[in-house]
Amino acid sequence: MNPSPSPDTPESVAPKGATARLFLALWPSPEARTAASRWQAAQAWPADAQTVVPSNVHVTLPFIGAVALSRVQVLAAACTVTFRAFDLVLDRLEVWHHGTVVLLPSTLPDALVDLHERLTTTVRAQGIELDTREFRPHLTLARHCAGLVPADPDLAPVQWRVNRYVLAVSAGGQYNVVQSYPAS
Repeated sequence: MNPSPSPDTPESVAPKGATARLFLALWPSPEARTAASRWQAAQAWPADAQTVVPSNVHVTLPFIGAVALSRVQVLAAACTVTFRAFDLVLDRLEVWHHGTVVLLPSTLPDALVDLHERLTTTVRAQGIELDTREFRPHLTLARHCAGLVPADPDLAPVQWRVNRYVLAVSAGGQYNVVQSYPAS
């Protein structure tokens, strides 16, 4: 299946010769985004906490980093990986280093691990170095929350039918989809 291009490619938002900070990600459905917002709203955030705006919530697959704008469309075409839709359940809050609060799955779907591995291999085949840390899929809810003891809200888990992933650009604290790749 062909990916769907976005009208707001990085070439249209940056000067010639510039780079774009790119990442591949699972982009939540409106229902999953709303469910994640409930978990976020249930917390008593410290005054200096920076909560993630709902439109920026996602699960990062490979983080690619800076890519020359002249390579973005080639990379976007190369990142087409077939996969079947799968279910992801996010049901556990943790505070990570530097006070990053995340929502995680208790059980990692094999389909998610496979998709991550295949995309990592695809990006590396384009000559791009990637982070070698262990893949820990999560939604970031807030930053700068060191010492926070997350409330254990009596909320339903975020139930998400993953039926696409995206190539996105990070610019000025906003994330914009460059290309969307639907499940086969």
